[in-house]
Amino acid sequence: PARFVVVRENPPVTGERRPVLRFVSDGLVQYALLLWPAGEPPTRGWPLLLFNHGYHPNPPDYGRAASGENDRPGDYYRGVAQAFVDRGMVVLVPDFRGHNVSEGSAFTRREDAPAYYARDTVAAFRAVSELDGLDRSRRYMLGHSMGGLVTLAALSEVGTDIAAASIWSSMSLTGYLQPLEDAGVPLLVQHARGDRTTPVAGSEAIVRALREQGATVKLELYHSDDHLFAGDQFREAVARDVAWFARSATGNDP
Repeated sequence: PARFVVVRENPPVTGERRPVLRFVSDGLVQYALLLWPAGEPPTRGWPLLLFNHGYHPNPPDYGRAASGENDRPGDYYRGVAQAFVDRGMVVLVPDFRGHNVSEGSAFTRREDAPAYYARDTVAAFRAVSELDGLDRSRRYMLGHSMGGLVTLAALSEVGTDIAAASIWSSMSLTGYLQPLEDAGVPLLVQHARGDRTTPVAGSEAIVRALREQGATVKLELYHSDDHLFAGDQFREAVARDVAWFARSATGNDP
């Protein structure tokens, strides 16, 4: 099984630990950022959120600040990861192969790249599950844009080891993910109606496909054109995810 090795301890921020971890996926050396909340852990351990990031036009620059400094998860996604850490969740953000300094650059040029990124996500999830201090009954997954497809593909592998999942502004389904499999994981789908980067029709198709299989799935739409939610809608999307995760973990119908 995959194992994490700490390669760097980033300076803590307001008591939060931010180590960079190394692991191996399909023989490729991969890296991930792991964010730990400040304070004492819950008696049962911290809940875990694995975040699958979206498409980057230049994968080696993923996770770098505008200054060029290597500072995962980068400026674009920093607020997403931080929002969930602030709510008392450990957040794991894998690079994906070919991104930042993770090996496997040839895969980033493949049409079916998200299917391979899902393999990295599964390896990262299995590695993080070996760490102490986590509540195995409260493990969740979130994906944005391309990361929505990565999440759907990964769920078919890890199944009910994940208590619940959410996808934001997902890309449309593609041939290598059809037919879409219901992994038995309650799924929240969130999308802005006017999103021009990934049209809302893609999320609507995902919801229809899963409902036809009897999956527990809910669609939340926003009146904006934001590809990554902002302002009040960002805060609402995070709050909806947190509530969805909590209800799913307690066994209540979301």
